This record gives sequence, structure tokens and C-alpha cells, in this order.
Amino acid sequence: MKKYSIIILSILFILCFFSFDADAQCAMCKAAAEQSDQKGLNKGILFLFLSPYIIVGTMSYLWWKNRKVENEDELTQLNTEQFN
Repeated sequence: MKKYSIIILSILFILCFFSFDADAQCAMCKAAAEQSDQKGLNKGILFLFLSPYIIVGTMSYLWWKNRKVENEDELTQLNTEQFN
């Protein structure tokens, strides 16, 4: 489990301290907002709004599930040591 945490921390470090420029976004949003059909723009905003929550929620669930399995393994080891 420590191997994965080191990998995740190093990826987060790289993403936090090294950024890349994206210059064309403002013009694209302005062009989409000026059109009469704004359903696509609203869906794009919702997608960008919900994506971090979905990612963090998935990572939290997987962490909780793996933590639960580790605790069950520790409990079974303690129970077998007590009876031996």
C-alpha cells in the first residue's frame, strides 16, 4: 500500500508545481456563449464542476474499502493468535 501512496504523492507533486498553458479556452467559451444554443455550454460547466468530486469520491471509496479489508485481516490474525 505504501508503494501506491508514494506514486500518488509524486503525481500530485508534479501536477501541483508544473502547469501548462491553455490559451484558447476563453475564445472558445465566448464563441459558445454567443450562440443561441447554450445547452452544450451548461453541460460543459456541469462536467467541469462535478469531475473533481467524482474523482475524489472514487478515491475515498477505494481507500475506505481497502482499509476495511486490512482491518479485517488484522482482526483475524489477532483471533488466531489468541486461540493458539
